[in-house]
Amino acid sequence: MRENWRETLAAFGEVDFQVEEVIDRGEHVLAAVREHEVGRASGVPVEATHTAVWTLAEGEVTRMQIFSDRLAALEVAGLRE
Repeated sequence: MRENWRETLAAFGEVDFQVEEVIDRGEHVLAAVREHEVGRASGVPVEATHTAVWTLAEGEVTRMQIFSDRLAALEVAGLRE
């Protein structure tokens, strides 16, 4: 995980990720994720969704990409026609 991702999450007092869908394509695994955070200082809730694609080689994660555009994620995972 990149360091700036940890810094971003540190701004929130509460962080919750809910995986809504997982598609296993062997080399790629796609996950639709809903996230809910609450600002540490402000108390303001934030909700968003994203699609993550993990690339695997020999059972190891070699790359993780996060997309706000589901169609782009599907294309990377080989699921878009």
